Amino acid sequence: MIKSGDSYNNEHDLIFTAALGGPLGKRYVLRHWTDALKALKLPYRPFHVTRHTFITQMALDGVPEAITQTIVGHKKGSEVTHKIYTHVNKENTKKVLENYRINVPTT
Repeated sequence: MIKSGDSYNNEHDLIFTAALGGPLGKRYVLRHWTDALKALKLPYRPFHVTRHTFITQMALDGVPEAITQTIVGHKKGSEVTHKIYTHVNKENTKKVLENYRINVPTT
């Protein structure tokens, strides 16, 4: 902020900003994401896939949906979190039932 002086404008209260306070550019973020994965010797995976994995893991760990929604920026009571990540519960339910040798429909 010191370098940009009066030109700095973070009108959206962003945590990470470009030099003048605006949002970071997509290319900038992707470049740093790729660099971070390389530094950790991890294979490339799209950022959104990692976000999906994180939210799915939260569901598997039993984190209440309202807390997950707050963390990832979904509106409270939004169906987005529920619809996209409920497959986790269906998969887990199927596995549990199969462990008890209960026939599970595949549809």
